[in-house]
Formats: sequence, C-alpha cells, structure tokens
Amino acid sequence: MNTETISLEKIANVALTELCVYEIEECSRVQVRTTTSHEAVERYKEAFESGAVLPPMVVFQEPNTERYVVADGHHRLKGLKAANIDYIDVEIKEGDETDALEYALSANSEHGLPRTRADIRNGIRLLMTSSALTSKYPTHEDKADLLRISRSTFQRYLAEWRDAASGSAEDRRAKKKAREKAARHSGSRDASGNVSRDTFKPPRHSLKGQDRQNLVDFESSTERLATFPMSGGDAAKKYLAEVTNVNVDHVRRAHAWLGEFLEVTG
Repeated sequence: MNTETISLEKIANVALTELCVYEIEECSRVQVRTTTSHEAVERYKEAFESGAVLPPMVVFQEPNTERYVVADGHHRLKGLKAANIDYIDVEIKEGDETDALEYALSANSEHGLPRTRADIRNGIRLLMTSSALTSKYPTHEDKADLLRISRSTFQRYLAEWRDAASGSAEDRRAKKKAREKAARHSGSRDASGNVSRDTFKPPRHSLKGQDRQNLVDFESSTERLATFPMSGGDAAKKYLAEVTNVNVDHVRRAHAWLGEFLEVTG
C-alpha cells in the first residue's frame, strides 16, 4: 500500500471540511470490505503520526442531518483512531446511504488497499440487493463499469453469488425435482425450462361442486394470485380458504398440490 506524503497543492481543487473523527460513521450497508487489514491500519497510523498528508476520506452527509457516513477511507479512519487523532479534513458529499454505497462500490479500484476477490463479491451482493442501484444500472455492463471490473468477471462472480444465495446443492436438487414433478401435472414450462407460476394448473379431481367453482374463480383473478403467500404451508392454506370460502380442513385434505405449488414458485 502506498502511503507517501501528498502535498496539499495536489488536493487543493477539492473542498475539504474538518470533522471530528468520532462523528464519522462506518455503516455495514456501505462497507464493501469484508475484513479489516490490521497491517494497513498500522501503516496508516504510522503515516498519520509522522505528519503525512494522505488523500482525504470521502464522507457522505445525509441531507438535513448531522450524520456522516464514510464511503471511502475505512482503514484510514481506523488508523486515525489508532493514532489518537481527533480531527481530520475530509471531502464531504451530500447523499444518503445509497449514494454512499454507489461511491464505495468503485472506490479503491485504482488506489489504496487493493480490493480482494471477497471484496468484489461483497460489492456485487450489495449492488444486487439495492433496488435503487439495480434500476440505475440495469445491464451487466453498467454494473461492471460501476464496480470497475470486466463484464466477464462480473458475470462469473454474479453466478457464484446466485448459487450461494439459492442454498445448498441438495436444496437446488430438491427444488428442481419439485419443478419436474409439477411439470408432469401441468405440461407447461417457461423459456428457461421451469414451470411458471402463471401456467401451473393443479389437479381438480378432488374438488367438487361449489369448492371447485371457488378454486376456478380464485385462479381467474391475476391480482389475487399475485398476492398468494409464497412460504408457510398452513398459512397459505388458510389464505386460500379465506379468499375462496372453502373450509380450512377441506383445503388441507383436498389440495395435495398446494405444497408442490409453493415448492415450484418459492
């Protein structure tokens, strides 16, 4: 890590503001680093104690508040605290946690402590779980550019993250088996070869009379189907009973397909 002194003239074009070190917050929702490098903290500590002028930390101030969240400079902040330095000049930008995260995702790509593979994977996780940022950066190329990595690297790490998020290999095999079993009932698959929620049709041989009509009425309502609970067998059965006016006990007996439906769409 390069901690050489940087002259003030080189950062004179950046407006700096003095802040108390202990007013600067480290927010886990903005932290791309997965671990703290104690060696880096010690080097920053020694640099600050020697009077070195390092690139300023970038801090986001939430609008109309006194909350300051560090987006770039987590190790420098720890180094300052270790050196018992109470005040430091920082670059302040206005924005909320999403703005801070957006900035943090591309920080340290060219300077400071290099990002590890784990850091990049964590950055992808934070990016993909932010609805605001996935909307702002809709394509894989856009996301890769934000993270300052190649598109192929992004796609590889994204696939790894999705595999990890989908559970163990055993869980994935169980869901695949449930999808295949459901496909034999409905005979309908989507473009990816999976049974779609909209085309899955449960067997009706166990329903008669008004109960069967109630189920047909329920299925015909796209809006109701969209709000169908996607977890918890008993809760789903009770919900179905409420919207169709079918006895709960009868639902438990008659709808053997319900568990399969939850497995397919869950």
